[in-house]
Amino acid sequence: MRKFNLSLATFLAFLIFACSAENNNDSQEKNSTKLLLKVTENNYKANLFFYNDDLSIDKIEHYVYPENPTKPQNIKYFYYENGRLDSTATKTGNNVDLKYSEKYIYTNNQLHEIHAQSHYSSGIFEYKIRLFYIDDLVHKIEYYQDDSSLLLSEQIFEYDGDDNIVKSTYIASHTNNYNDGFREYTYDDKNSPYININPMHLSTQWIGYFKFIPTKNNPTKKVTTSLFNNEVTSEENYTNIYDNDGYLISSNKFTYEYNN
Repeated sequence: MRKFNLSLATFLAFLIFACSAENNNDSQEKNSTKLLLKVTENNYKANLFFYNDDLSIDKIEHYVYPENPTKPQNIKYFYYENGRLDSTATKTGNNVDLKYSEKYIYTNNQLHEIHAQSHYSSGIFEYKIRLFYIDDLVHKIEYYQDDSSLLLSEQIFEYDGDDNIVKSTYIASHTNNYNDGFREYTYDDKNSPYININPMHLSTQWIGYFKFIPTKNNPTKKVTTSLFNNEVTSEENYTNIYDNDGYLISSNKFTYEYNN
């Protein structure tokens, strides 16, 4: 797949014209679509986003400041087949050592399983992620150890009319876990920084583990309640600041930068 920074072949005048026109169209699409380029957390960590010509994610570079502000700690690569995400690979900053990998399995053009591997010096830990849908929205995610039937944990989602997750319930099915609970969200009516990221379900996956919280808008409040005693364990309000296009540029400890 052609990337933004690839040079165009220039052997014949016709090819020069045709390729230049195509490149201009790609650039126009890139510039006209609001794309998230960087997320910074407390000026300590940062994720940089890079895109293919069709605006799908190419890679994400993860930086940790101030240890090494010019070299990424990890790089996550996204690989496609027939226009659909096929797999990912997360490597260390030297672009050699593999840390994490994923293979995406589809049924009827819907993502239904992710086969994942975490790579450690002591060996490889394998697990499987299964997704279940209601009305084309992910209703539940189950996490399994290896290829076995051992269910490690599950998440259940509820949505509002704008397809924002308003309730996320976490249950560690293999044990009585004090961390079992649910989070309830309220939202603004502004654009999420991830709204134009494709694939959408990767919007907050970052580097390392699968995390699924795609939203159209931005949380203004999050309340966490324990299933162990049904008591509220935390409550967080978000102070959101937006640009002139109605996109989030700052929220508590996070800042967001775009291409335009």
